Amino acid sequence: MKTTPALRLLAATATTALAVGLAAPGTAQDLSPRAQDSLDDFGSCLATTKRADILFVLDESGSLSGQGATAPTDPEHVRVEATRDLVRQFQTLAEDLDADINVKLAGFGQHYRSDPAVYGGWTSVQGGVEKLSSQIDGFRDRANDGYTTYGAAFDGMLQEFARHSDAGACKATLFFTDGMLTVEGPPEADAAARAAVCAEGSPVGMLRRADIRLFSVGLIPTDSDTPEELLRNISEEDSCVPGTTANGAFFNAGTDAAALFSAFRNIIPAPGSAGATQGIHEPFPFVLDDTVAPVRISAQPTSRFDAATITPVLTAPDGQTLDLVPGEHQLGDTTVTVTGVDSLPGMFDGTMTLNDGGTWAGRWQLGYRVDGDAPGDYAASVQISPGLHLRVAELAEGGHTGLASTDHLHVSLLRASGEQAVLAGTADLTAVLTAPDGTETVLGAPQSIAGGTAVVPLDAVDRPLTGELTLRADITTQGVDDAPGTPLTPIQVTHGITVTPVNMPRIPGEINVDLEERDTTFTIPVSGPGAVWIEEGELAGGDSLLPAGVDSLQLSSPHNSAATALQLAEGESGELEVTVSTPALADGPVSLLPILHLISAEGDADEAVSVPLNGSMRAPVSAPVFGLALGLALLLALLIPLGLLYLLKYLTGTIPRNPGLHALAVPVQTENGRLLRTDTGGDFRVTYDEIINSTPRLVHNGRSLTAAGRPLQVALGWNPFGPARVSLPGAAVTDRGDTTLPLAVHNHWYAEATPGAADHGHIILLVDEFITRDKLDALVSEIAAEGPDRLRRALDLTDEEPPAPDTPTSPTTPTGEGWGAPSPTRDTGWGPDTGQAPGWGPPTGHTP
Repeated sequence: MKTTPALRLLAATATTALAVGLAAPGTAQDLSPRAQDSLDDFGSCLATTKRADILFVLDESGSLSGQGATAPTDPEHVRVEATRDLVRQFQTLAEDLDADINVKLAGFGQHYRSDPAVYGGWTSVQGGVEKLSSQIDGFRDRANDGYTTYGAAFDGMLQEFARHSDAGACKATLFFTDGMLTVEGPPEADAAARAAVCAEGSPVGMLRRADIRLFSVGLIPTDSDTPEELLRNISEEDSCVPGTTANGAFFNAGTDAAALFSAFRNIIPAPGSAGATQGIHEPFPFVLDDTVAPVRISAQPTSRFDAATITPVLTAPDGQTLDLVPGEHQLGDTTVTVTGVDSLPGMFDGTMTLNDGGTWAGRWQLGYRVDGDAPGDYAASVQISPGLHLRVAELAEGGHTGLASTDHLHVSLLRASGEQAVLAGTADLTAVLTAPDGTETVLGAPQSIAGGTAVVPLDAVDRPLTGELTLRADITTQGVDDAPGTPLTPIQVTHGITVTPVNMPRIPGEINVDLEERDTTFTIPVSGPGAVWIEEGELAGGDSLLPAGVDSLQLSSPHNSAATALQLAEGESGELEVTVSTPALADGPVSLLPILHLISAEGDADEAVSVPLNGSMRAPVSAPVFGLALGLALLLALLIPLGLLYLLKYLTGTIPRNPGLHALAVPVQTENGRLLRTDTGGDFRVTYDEIINSTPRLVHNGRSLTAAGRPLQVALGWNPFGPARVSLPGAAVTDRGDTTLPLAVHNHWYAEATPGAADHGHIILLVDEFITRDKLDALVSEIAAEGPDRLRRALDLTDEEPPAPDTPTSPTTPTGEGWGAPSPTRDTGWGPDTGQAPGWGPPTGHTP
């Protein structure tokens, strides 16, 4: 869905007289035309389909928390509260539009991560942010990666949407990062990875072809290369992946994480609004008339102020002022309800409601009262009648079988309640039909819809034409006295339609199909008069988009030629049966342009039209490898040798590499049933910083690892049907009272006895890199309660003779790749797969 050049020209022409001397609609940032078009298109899509899937992909690199040589870019975890705020804003939008909006959280660093157990699944915002609150909080503790691999994130986005999103839903991503793209390897690898992002066939191009909008936000560090140019290219420039059209926007949050609130909010569609980012000491003016109620207002400082020094203020046309503190207030004939945001002083959201019989017409101002002359900016926004939208009677409530060039479209301007909106200002409606090749057909002249309705003729179409119909209302509030009205962002809606001459069949403007089987049969609704058939054959290459690993699709139909065309009389309806076949299934988006032929009722014309077919392909979900292998082994137990079972057990019996592991050995002793730390004294406790931020992420080969100096080894056991386990060195008892651990050693612990000592030993704690503070605290409490028993049982396993003085208490293992021993690498912090603390290897200036 695109805002076309013709539509922009028409809108500008329609409002030229009004624009003289008026300020243009503001935005929270100065956006490029492409960025503004992308935001308008996203809002148009939501207004049309009332369905959206939005994926939040947040950076988890160590630079956020200051790992490595750089200062932390987000030491107060503003990204967490900004994400929570964004979910709330989407909840409000869903209520305004009565839309089904779903969000999903994901993270990336060296890898893309979206495990529902950690990040939550796709969640409807209608139920409130509380359903994702704990998952959002988890980002506080996920800033450990040493690399910022954009490519992994973009690949993950494609797979995420393919697994979940249905055809027809609006799709968008919020991609947040604080650093340049970096990958494992020498610095030259970074340059190659950055070039690959915009290469032909890259995931960015696939995201664009799948109409997945990529909105990016950069928190730009001051002491490293800026990612701004690369992020802007990815979101806004066609030159990134030639042959594709950019469909996103880039928002620069600068160097202060406080700006993330306004930067994240920028992706929220806000039709019928005005906004700007300006100096904290400058007011933001706007003009209201009495037909635009209610009005939503908000502002967010883009840098941090002390709460005692900054107060948002609303000034009425008569000069009265109101401090915008939380609560309900009266200002003349206006009721103002305000909520604040504790984590950012000065940030607020408010709703202005006009009292019955009152007036608020005139020039208003938003601004701040700031003690002193401290510099700074704020982002302000004013939205009239939230939920204001356009409705086309002929295209509403479900699909249709096309339109004739003799038809007219009856368009209404409606409020969120469904009531017709009659505006005192101007509202100029323009309409353009854009074909797949970019050809534009203007439908009628610009006309006013300020009275609530308008009629758009289709007689400009003289041949079968499939494309996107975009209707746009440009609204300006009514001026008062010497104050001109305020121009607002457009109210826009887009529909895929087909318009045909009156003597030809009518067909839909788009086809939405999800492919979950190798042969998928669906039908295309058609109405007469005339006949229709579809070209069979291979669909691949060109503008087609298929998942990785699928080279082409085969299309077939019983109506595959003029001789077998589906024949329909005037007023008769039918269905064109089509089958799409694929040699293999894979997860990914699908976008194709099958060709339909329309034959006139007289049989003297055969016109070919391309109708977009969009959707997702999904491969069957596989069972876990071990379960599948064991199931096959049991099924074929009478036919295969026992050795194969051992082989399968060996192949699947590995310690998971992801999520990563951190290990800590704590010296302890028992005293009167209590577990005490002998290194720090006092009752047993371990802090999050001590185990996550002060120990390296372990490197291992899946068969063995060295944890806090202790070698842990996978033991297969003699029983081919029993699970593999992890053996422990020395006299040790696990948290579950065993002498071995499960393969997934994450978030387990064991007690290790000191030979010859009556009450001394160590607690070895193994946690995954994404453990939350609450879960770690629960694990530590468990150790404090159960540790004395496990240590006593471990001491019972020791020999009576103490070790020789020079005998090491912790056996050693071979060093080298895969054994968990440190090896020099680039100093990138404690990221994935580095296996050592900062300082190993010469500094390179390469930061996450």
